[in-house]
Amino acid sequence: MEVPWHQDGHYWPHRPLAAITVWIALDDSTTENGCMRYIPGSHKSGVLSHHMDERREIVLSQAIQDDLFDESTAEDDVACGWTDFAPRRLSDSRFSG
Repeated sequence: MEVPWHQDGHYWPHRPLAAITVWIALDDSTTENGCMRYIPGSHKSGVLSHHMDERREIVLSQAIQDDLFDESTAEDDVACGWTDFAPRRLSDSRFSG
């Protein structure tokens, strides 16, 4: 199932958003096996506007509006051991393989 582009902080009920999460690739993460895609530097944009997305094949019900980010700048394939210390304003999307 697809996870739409989103910011975790949008879903978290606490303010201020003074938290980070850590994502560690325990294996090579590729588009073929279900990688996390992210947009470097997107945490600097603050919390972006999300809209309801009611497609049945997605995991989350809200997504960032398409015109608020440039998906062409996304990075995805990372090697085993890669670590992401992410402020929860980071825009990310995950896809199952």
